[in-house]
Amino acid sequence: MKKFLLLQLLISSSLILSAEEEEQRYLEKDGKIYKINSSSLHLTPSDEDQKISKSIEEMDSPSELAESQDSDKKDKSKCECDMTISMGTLTPLGNGADNYDPGTSLSFKFPTKHNFNLFGKDFNVSAEVNLSNLAGINSNDDNNIKAGIANFHTEFDLPVDFTFGLGIADLDQSGGIAGTVVLDFSYNLPVLDNDLSLGFRYQKFVDVSKEDPYLDFGLLDVYSLNLNYSKVLKF
Repeated sequence: MKKFLLLQLLISSSLILSAEEEEQRYLEKDGKIYKINSSSLHLTPSDEDQKISKSIEEMDSPSELAESQDSDKKDKSKCECDMTISMGTLTPLGNGADNYDPGTSLSFKFPTKHNFNLFGKDFNVSAEVNLSNLAGINSNDDNNIKAGIANFHTEFDLPVDFTFGLGIADLDQSGGIAGTVVLDFSYNLPVLDNDLSLGFRYQKFVDVSKEDPYLDFGLLDVYSLNLNYSKVLKF
């Protein structure tokens, strides 16, 4: 009886050890690794393969990464700049008309981030570079004018826009360096997405001297009719 029990115990132990030492079998199918259940022969995805698949799913695809990088490059390379170009005629007034014929005017205006409030109105500040000339009569040379102007624009409930400006000018034939004051009126045309407008400008040049009178407001008065085109430059 004891020999029979001992034999039964040895057989049971060998079966347990053989079950523990049974090698786990795997099968690869459609790029995934499955564990084969020895008793039922069912296929179960391996733990490691599940982790890898999950990691791959969470990763961005190469096309998405490429699109993201292209988008970043576009955002970095894209720079927008608003600019208004004004072209027109320049005509002298008063005594200036005796010495000069009408000439031409060209301006480049750029908006700035600066603004202020005055008399309950918000004014936006823009910078302008103005190049103009008046044709001399008889022996008078052409009067070439270069000016840097700070423009102040506000909105009114009117069909026209109003802007005034202050600046410094250099006049070849009218005393050199002088101050300048401008008043602009413009009307937007219903073409080109309202980027085109007609403008009228009155401009006064003021001479500054060290002796009385310190300010000569009769140095030169002009007016101009111009065509304004506003454009957003991207580069």
